[in-house]
Amino acid sequence: MVGERRVRDLNRRRIAKAKSHKASPRELREAKVRLKEIEEELRSVPLAPETKRGEDRARRYTRILRLRALREDFEQRFPYDKRPHANSLLLSLVMFVSAFAVCACLAGTVVGGYNLLTAKPDPAGTAGVFWDSVTSQDYATVHDSYLSPTLRVQQKTDTFVLTARQADSDYGPITNATLTKKQVNSSNDVATLNYTVTRGTSTTYPVTLTLTIFNNVWGISNLGATFQPNQAGVPAPSPTPTPSPTATQAG
Repeated sequence: MVGERRVRDLNRRRIAKAKSHKASPRELREAKVRLKEIEEELRSVPLAPETKRGEDRARRYTRILRLRALREDFEQRFPYDKRPHANSLLLSLVMFVSAFAVCACLAGTVVGGYNLLTAKPDPAGTAGVFWDSVTSQDYATVHDSYLSPTLRVQQKTDTFVLTARQADSDYGPITNATLTKKQVNSSNDVATLNYTVTRGTSTTYPVTLTLTIFNNVWGISNLGATFQPNQAGVPAPSPTPTPSPTATQAG
C-alpha cells in the first residue's frame, strides 16, 4: 500500500511539473521517442497467467476492493466541488442570449428579404403621384411615367397633352382628387380606384382609374373620365356665341 502511494505521488509530481511549463520542440521529439520505447517494452513484457486465463472470483473481488479504496482515498484527499460557479452560469447566459439574438436577426433578415422580393407595390401610391402631376399640369410626365405601356402606345405624348389641356380649358383645371374606394385583384394584377375629382372650385365628378402591373410597377391602363368630364355627367361648356355685325358695320 505504501509503495502504491509513492507511485501515485511520483505521478502527481510529474504531471504537475509537466503542467507548470510549456513543452519545447525538443521535449516533444523526445516524448515521441520515449513513447515508442515504452510501447516496445510493453510488447516484451510477459503476460501474467491470470491475464491469459482470466482471474478467479477471489482475486477479482480483492482487486475491486483495492480500486474502491484507492478511489475513496483520492476523493477524500481531493474533494470535488460540485457547486455551480457564477462565471459558468454567467457565461452560459451570455452564450444563450447571443445565440438567440443571432438566430432572431437571421430569421428577420430572411423574412424581410422574402417579403421585399415577393411584395407588390401599392397601386394607390402610383395613383397619388399621378394626381399630383395632373394638378400641377405636368402632362408629359403623366404620359411617360404613370400610364401603362399599352396606353402610352395608344396615345402619343403630344396628343395626350393636347387632350388634357383642352379639358382644362373647357372645364377648368383639376385641383383635387379624393380616393373613395380601392379594389385590388391579385389574381390578374388589376386594381380599380374610385375618386371624386374637383375641377376649378366647385365642379366635382366621379372618376374610376384602372391600373395594371408590369415588371412589378403599376401603370394606369384606363383613365376613365379624368379628361372627359362629360362622360361622368358634367355638362359640356356652351360654345361662345359669335357676335353678329351691327347695322353701322353693315352700312
